[in-house]
Amino acid sequence: MTAAPTAGQSAQGLFARAREAHDGERLPEAEQLYRAALAERADFAEALLGLGALLHQAGRLHEARECLVKFTELVPGLAYAWEVLGQVLAGLGDRESAIQAFSTAAELEPAFVAAHVNLGLMFAALGRAQAALHALRAALVIAPDDAEILKHYAIVALDAGKPDETLQAAERAEAAGLDPVQAARLLGLAHLCAQRFGRAEPEFRRALQAAPDSPELVVSLGVTLEGTGRDAEAIAHYRAYLAQHHQDSHVRFMLALLLLGRGAFGEGWQHYMARPAAREQRASLAPVLDARELPGQRVLVHAEQGLGDEILFLRYVQELRRVSRPEAIAYAASPKLQGVLARVPELDEVRPLDAPPWPGPRVLLGDLPFLCRGAGPAGALPPPLRIPALPDRLAKWRGALAASGPAPYVAVNWQGGRLQARPGQAQWFGRLQVKRIGPELLGEALRGWPGTVVCLQWMQEAADLEAFRKAFGGNVFDAARAHDDIEDLLALLESVDELVGVSSVNAHLRAAACRPGRVLVQQPAEWRWMQSGEHSPWYPEFTVYRQRPDLDWSDALAQLRRDLGL
Repeated sequence: MTAAPTAGQSAQGLFARAREAHDGERLPEAEQLYRAALAERADFAEALLGLGALLHQAGRLHEARECLVKFTELVPGLAYAWEVLGQVLAGLGDRESAIQAFSTAAELEPAFVAAHVNLGLMFAALGRAQAALHALRAALVIAPDDAEILKHYAIVALDAGKPDETLQAAERAEAAGLDPVQAARLLGLAHLCAQRFGRAEPEFRRALQAAPDSPELVVSLGVTLEGTGRDAEAIAHYRAYLAQHHQDSHVRFMLALLLLGRGAFGEGWQHYMARPAAREQRASLAPVLDARELPGQRVLVHAEQGLGDEILFLRYVQELRRVSRPEAIAYAASPKLQGVLARVPELDEVRPLDAPPWPGPRVLLGDLPFLCRGAGPAGALPPPLRIPALPDRLAKWRGALAASGPAPYVAVNWQGGRLQARPGQAQWFGRLQVKRIGPELLGEALRGWPGTVVCLQWMQEAADLEAFRKAFGGNVFDAARAHDDIEDLLALLESVDELVGVSSVNAHLRAAACRPGRVLVQQPAEWRWMQSGEHSPWYPEFTVYRQRPDLDWSDALAQLRRDLGL
């Protein structure tokens, strides 16, 4: 039963009874007594704090915030109150305000471990990894053997691209008593992100023995096996898991990439339909999944994934027209591609992504190969999309090239893709998808080029460009600004004599301009460049130079120099 407040009782007496009920987990009674105390004295700070903490405990966050804000106005110097307010604000999704509250708590009481930890977690949730690591280091100064803090530090360090720091923190966490499965997972991820595949494998196998149903661990081991060149074993590993967990989308997607990279297009496209990146669009767009529903209709194909993926998959529009015979095909394009795609004859209309709702059936771009059953042998793949460059842009860039230095011109890029911060999500898998060769290695490989190197590295780091220039030792024309306008980039890529670099939108546009290229493929290979061979059926006019399974580029770069006549 709830004890009613006694008439005439003082605010202090009511507060004492409220604290006793609160400590005894009699929350309804405690709330009633806190409110009675505040009715007697509205500025009773201790009652405001107690009621705010109780409401936070009960999940009534808006009411809790009101009480705690009033308390901090009355008593601004209590670190505990700011820390609880930070938790409430974080729960309400106001992360920036939560950071301010946790920072205030840590400043008021530098030895307050929870304030430093929660501050670090808020920074991490916003993708601000360096600030998060700084806050967690402060917590570890106070509690150096706390397994949970070490675990958090390891996770943030992993997302920050610091696998060695992850490894050190994970080892300390395990020694401090962290759950063995969590420790093995972190140790494995640290080695995986450093591409130490041989050391990652036993850690993932150790974790899977205890947690065999974890899809993340299954994918982690599969990526590790692929990294060592054991693709068939990775495929068998995924199949074994899917035999028990038929619809796991992430594992199906990883299996799809391996199958597509081996040319097993039939089964590959079927599993590709499970790609997690399309889940939100499927829910909002309700796309058609059967081409037989499309004859005679006006169909909207909807963009997804990156610019290079758009250019790659748009080759299937003609197949969709042949298979489904729709009245017309419109395309909802990414903003950067709307202009160039308006000149593609295969598309009857190009629309912005935020155009008014489409009245007819919609199709996701990445679903086209499956809908068209574009699953024949490699030689039967549709040819690349062709996009003509504008004559005035061609003249502009040919003039810029002539002014930059002597011909011949070779365009280069050493990185494809860029890790995008996704607040609240682990980034280790996305980091593995970034394609990169050391700019100093690429520069050294091109040393002696008789003309001008044209740098087409998007969002380049100054240190990377300097490393390339130093290793190359010749004339470098920095034309990265061409990425600001796809029309410029397309014209420049059509104008240069050679393209050498890792897979990026540069390669897709070069192929769309009907020009050959040379692509450097890191290990494990991205599916569109296949797992072996000197050419890919997707872009047969490109020559492929593959990093060895031991991550050595020397053979590939030596062959590149021979092919360039250097």
